[in-house]
Amino acid sequence: MTVDGDAVTVYDWWDQVPQGRYASRTQLAAADLPRKATGPVRARVWSADWRDHDRQLVDLYDVSESVPTRTTASALAASERRGAAVRVCADCGGHSQRPLVSRNGRHRCMTCSHIAKLVERQIELREERADLTAWAAEQLADPGTAVVWVDLVAAERTSSGRARPPLAARITAVDAAGDRLLDLLVDLTGPRTEGAPPKAVEPRTAARRLTRALGERTRLLSWDSGTNLRTVLARLQDLGHPAPLPGLPRYNGNGPLELQHTVKVWRGDLDPGTGFLRDPWPPGTADRLHFLLQAVAEDDGSGRPGTSAHALQRGTGISGTPGRFGSYPVQIAVTGPAGAGERLAGVLAATGLLEPRAVHGPVPSREIPGHHLTYLGGNEQLLVDATGGEL
Repeated sequence: MTVDGDAVTVYDWWDQVPQGRYASRTQLAAADLPRKATGPVRARVWSADWRDHDRQLVDLYDVSESVPTRTTASALAASERRGAAVRVCADCGGHSQRPLVSRNGRHRCMTCSHIAKLVERQIELREERADLTAWAAEQLADPGTAVVWVDLVAAERTSSGRARPPLAARITAVDAAGDRLLDLLVDLTGPRTEGAPPKAVEPRTAARRLTRALGERTRLLSWDSGTNLRTVLARLQDLGHPAPLPGLPRYNGNGPLELQHTVKVWRGDLDPGTGFLRDPWPPGTADRLHFLLQAVAEDDGSGRPGTSAHALQRGTGISGTPGRFGSYPVQIAVTGPAGAGERLAGVLAATGLLEPRAVHGPVPSREIPGHHLTYLGGNEQLLVDATGGEL
């Protein structure tokens, strides 16, 4: 959001525009009780043009400065009968002043559309948690796993603002069972540098202890994908005391080896306003991080029921095994109780009319409340004859 040369607020997208306060000429004219803009331009918003999808600025007017058009009630009634505009939200039944946009095949008001997006994300998180649970259990079953936590003691920056190497680091580590492997305060200062904590272990001894505790571990899991531990190892290397640790992950970034991301998805703490995941509070020590990893591994799979759009694209089999990616030449849609589609899939699979591992869903029906929709991939060879005609 910015302010242009005319001191007019410019919004980056429509979600930023205060609803009910500003509207474009088109929006005012398309209302069920149309209005006409009479005041000056009060704001602008960047919007994609429906013809070529290029971004363009749209002028916005203060609704309180607009006036009703001269269209009579009888003309409005006739226009409504002839028009194809949808103004009743399919979810909440609210009567919108402006025509509703179809979102994923369903006309929803902005509030219900936002709720639908949150629900879809909650379903995705439940599915992602299942993958993380299996992954966490695998890590804790591996005797070569160690969970590491590193806190750095930062040095003051130079007068020019350049960062100095850390003065020290506190490193704690536990094994896959949660038993302590290491609790070490490392002195990372050089021979001419002061400021390390009094009880910090000098670099040579610290490097030996690090290698003895973690050097044989095949997998080191950390909150930050090993970023802080790499900083410690690089500093020890600079000081002439290397401590090779082959179990460190080979990349930085979001992924299962970054436990901050794992815990973030497992918690599923969505900001209700933005729909983004909130960052979890850091546990602070290796044993507390191990405690969280255990909780991930023992997750009971509860959560928002349904199947996300991403899972539908991947496909799942009758037995829950992954199905083939992509669409099927013949697709059968079943609307009804949640189990009806799966039971029908079992019957069709037994007769060969259904492709193996070709059940997508069930998902809540958008058109019939209380019902579910299941997509089945039909066997083209049995349902379509050799000439291409339907049997």
